[in-house]
Amino acid sequence: MHKKILLSLMAPALILLTRPLGMTLTQSLVSGTLVLTIIWWVTGIVGKTKASVMMLLVFSIFGGAPLVEVFRFPLSSNFTVIFFSFIFSDGIMNSGLTKKLMEPLLQRYSKTIHQLMGLILLLNFSLVFMIPQPFSRLIILGMLLNHYFERIGLDEALGQVLLFFTFTSSVVINMMFIRGDIILNNALLAFAGIEVTQALWIKVMLVPTLFFLALSYGLTHLVFRRILRGYSYDREKHLEGEQLSRKDLINLALVVATVLLWITEAYHGISDAVVIVIGTGMLALVRVVTLRDLKAVNVELLVFITAAFSIGSVMSHSGIAGVALAPLSRLLPQDFGGLYLMGLILLSMGMHMVLGSNLTTLSLLVPSLMIVGVNGISPIAVTFTVYLAVTGHYILPFHNVLLLVGNGKGFFLDRHIARYGIPLTVLVVASVLGIYLPWWRLVGII
Repeated sequence: MHKKILLSLMAPALILLTRPLGMTLTQSLVSGTLVLTIIWWVTGIVGKTKASVMMLLVFSIFGGAPLVEVFRFPLSSNFTVIFFSFIFSDGIMNSGLTKKLMEPLLQRYSKTIHQLMGLILLLNFSLVFMIPQPFSRLIILGMLLNHYFERIGLDEALGQVLLFFTFTSSVVINMMFIRGDIILNNALLAFAGIEVTQALWIKVMLVPTLFFLALSYGLTHLVFRRILRGYSYDREKHLEGEQLSRKDLINLALVVATVLLWITEAYHGISDAVVIVIGTGMLALVRVVTLRDLKAVNVELLVFITAAFSIGSVMSHSGIAGVALAPLSRLLPQDFGGLYLMGLILLSMGMHMVLGSNLTTLSLLVPSLMIVGVNGISPIAVTFTVYLAVTGHYILPFHNVLLLVGNGKGFFLDRHIARYGIPLTVLVVASVLGIYLPWWRLVGII
């Protein structure tokens, strides 16, 4: 381990000693720290929390940005939303509502493989509005489906493919709404420095992503057709579901009330942060949420997001952006068009394949593109093109944290991701150029 740490210091030490691109000593120190942190994030040589704290410390002292910019994430409403979403999601899990509501649906609407997969899509879509935290949402759904498949004696290989589809379809559905992935989607907008309301996000993403979801559904059937053909419905294995108690109905009413407040934000003006605090408070009143649920808050993730959010501001305030990012603009064509978008997609995918983490890739690439300029193109179009290329594309588990969670839980294997991810690369490129771009022209984004 010590040897690996020493090796990881070589690149930042070289930057500090050589001061490339005419950087000052301070700029070299900040750049070297960023490179070292990314190495530690990607390789895991040093824990993410320790690496993030180290970078935040250096950025605070030498970054040249005001501390409110370095720590803008914990000072923002996004922090409140994400913090309480962990607790609220844990409360949903504690209530047992998901199991009692889902199993009757699975028992009734799973007579064919298309019916079952369609129901999985519907459950994924519905849970976006019930459980704000994407990790909790998928873990709950994955565990319930896995338990259900075991109870009805479903073939293991078929169960793995269906669970893999559950996770991959969730990745796509999460793109349709800001709340789809409350962490990544809000981070994307913060990195880009653009204001996008829920209504505008839906205008930009909902319709083309529905087409992309349909294509990915077809790709799943194409890639795993032999296994999926083995599904058969056995009426004798039909299971009786649990009835909702009076307490369950109260809990459900509180969750529905919170969801309605979310959906109708444009009319009442109550922010997401206030809504999630109110919803969590209501669950606490009926003792579905207690102080013990504070353990659900992922402190490591919050520290990591704080560090990722600080990168763009520090690069700009320290002057590194003007020095180091100029070559980035030369990698892309100067005029907007198919060639520009193709270059942007390939650049985004290439960085994502190396860095792995969606959040890390977006935190570096999106602010960089905003700083060096986007050649008069809509910042929204550039931001969402990068978002699609990074989030919609993966070949290995570490390329998407949601898939990493499912893979780690044993729901599906590495080979499922690689087998599906390779043709998915072509599908993502074709979808951005053939579906999203024409749609954005139609709605006036470009």
